[in-house]
Amino acid sequence: MWNKWVLFLGALLCSFYTSAQCMYQQIPFEDVVNEADLIAEGTIIESETSWDEGLTMIYTIYTFETTAFYKGIPKKRIQVAIPGGTIGLQSISVNPSLHLRIGDKGVLMVNESKLAVGRSVFEVKFGHHAWYPYKAEGMQAVGLFKSYDLKRDALAEAIENITGVKQIRLGASLKPIHATKPVIGSRTITGFSPSTITAGTESVLTINGTGFGSTADTVFFLYASNPSFLAFTLPSQIVSWSPTQIKVKVPDDAGTGPVFVGTSATGGPSQQSATNLTVLSSQTNVLTSTTAYITRHSTIANTGKLTFTLNTNFNSNAAAKAALGRAMRTWRCNSNYNIEVSANTTAINATADDNVNVITFKNLAGPLG
Repeated sequence: MWNKWVLFLGALLCSFYTSAQCMYQQIPFEDVVNEADLIAEGTIIESETSWDEGLTMIYTIYTFETTAFYKGIPKKRIQVAIPGGTIGLQSISVNPSLHLRIGDKGVLMVNESKLAVGRSVFEVKFGHHAWYPYKAEGMQAVGLFKSYDLKRDALAEAIENITGVKQIRLGASLKPIHATKPVIGSRTITGFSPSTITAGTESVLTINGTGFGSTADTVFFLYASNPSFLAFTLPSQIVSWSPTQIKVKVPDDAGTGPVFVGTSATGGPSQQSATNLTVLSSQTNVLTSTTAYITRHSTIANTGKLTFTLNTNFNSNAAAKAALGRAMRTWRCNSNYNIEVSANTTAINATADDNVNVITFKNLAGPLG
């Protein structure tokens, strides 16, 4: 029997909608730099998933190979633990959260951690605020709220102005040598339908155009938690592919924005739609390297619905309860999920595999999530 379960943290209701910045408060760049214990330039070279010692959270642990340090004790490699991940058929999804990919290059700002994951790791306290990936297109270090010109080392200058310390370089700079923008002139997206859809629900998007080729490859969407990144389809999500039409199941991390069609030969998206696809809501899937399994939302008793319990502090805030009620109604209408709020409350205010879906306030010392 499939054992699939999903845990949502942080801005719970907001994570089902597709404007990434609604999930974050804007934190001054200076605060993120000052709070970080270590700031380094590098490349994500490995990733693995691991339970914590209490078996309450799955972490994805990325190995970051460094080429320059702006703050902290220089190390050739560091490991960074991000909450969420998949082990076998058990998955925990944390949104909004930083999602890294092997091969990504950029500047990462991290904090020392006491996580019990069987090794020494760092944490990313400020989520997407703390990661500035390098993009060849436009020669930018791309941040959640602000990007920096790599041609004049604007990010390095901004960090050094705050720390008062020059960078220590361990290897050659990772910034792109020149701007690139792969384009195939014969490929054109003329339209798609429907214009509004849900993600992770096996809803099929039909993309019309020319020059797609006869061999199926990849369709990209803006990444819902941070539109500076792209969400991409897995092989199992391509329903059909022809030179003039593609049918694809929208992946669970897709957000509102243009639709992109790319091929391996271009190294990324090579053509985008003239109009935006609207993604109303998303249902988290359990993923393997090639397949996305749709999850079934139900109680442990398998009653066909999701029940949320309010933390006592949240329950005592009338304005928050009213806002939650409005959000729940919108959520139900857009997603067709059978959800309810329990008549009982709870003092639980921690992340745990305890079969209780808690709605509580988040400490705003960092970004939501």
